[in-house]
Formats: sequence, C-alpha cells, structure tokens
Amino acid sequence: MLDISKVKVGRLPKTTRLFEVQDGYFTINEVWTIKMFKHYKPDTQKLSELQSQIDEIEKSLEHSQDKLEISELTSELRKLESQFNYENNEYRCQMYQAEGLTSEADVNKWLEKASNANQNTLYSVAYATWWRSADAEVDDNNYEVLPREWVYTWRKA
Repeated sequence: MLDISKVKVGRLPKTTRLFEVQDGYFTINEVWTIKMFKHYKPDTQKLSELQSQIDEIEKSLEHSQDKLEISELTSELRKLESQFNYENNEYRCQMYQAEGLTSEADVNKWLEKASNANQNTLYSVAYATWWRSADAEVDDNNYEVLPREWVYTWRKA
C-alpha cells in the first residue's frame, strides 16, 4: 500500500498499488489516474489449446523455407503468444478508471471512502468511492458521466 503522506503532486512513481481488496487491487500513476485490476483464474484448457497451437507453428517455422510463409507464421505466432500471455495473466485491468484527482487531498479522500466500503471487493470499493457507470444518474448537473471514467460527486469540476 502506498504511503500517500510522503507523496507530493507530480512525484508519484509510474504506477503503484494504492489499495488492495479480496478480488483485486487499485493502482495510481503519475498523473493521478486510478485503475482497478480484477483477479481471474486462468482457464487451463484454453491455455493448453493455445500452447499446442504455438508448438505447431514453431514446428512449421523450423521446416519452412519461404520468406513470405515465415513472415506469416511469425506474425501468427506473436498473436498466439500475446493471447497466451493475456489468458495466463492472473489480474486484468478493468475498463473503468478514476480521473480528475489532482492532489494528495483528493487521493486521501478516495482512500477514506475506499476504507468505508461495505465489502472488501473491487466493485464495492469502486461504488463506495462514487464510481458510477455511463448510464447512471448523477445528482449534480455539473458532472458529465463518461464511459471508462469514475465520476466524483464530492468534487466540484
């Protein structure tokens, strides 16, 4: 967990874990954007299928002589390896992120609200910190709710 008392504006590291919960964690970066990462259990069947496809392409690459075929196989191999890495990753970044925090006080307020969540889960903390989806109604007309963004009704725009 980040000790926010020792951090000044513009002094945040590239990305740091800010708050951990039972099923994931939240990170904060140097421009005060908070992202959430949800824990996923990798699908072993899909991983084994991808690995067998990767093995087949690698064998084909060993026996290939044509430059065009090698290029196509290499491209396909990179796609499969990327997909394998994605599927094998234990945590995945969720599409919503908190933007508009500009100071240590904003982050402290976020942490305070996160600590008061009803449950120790990702979406409970997100809701407790006033995350609302794009189709949610917001009480204050000064806030425009955008997809992929949390909206803070406790902070004036």
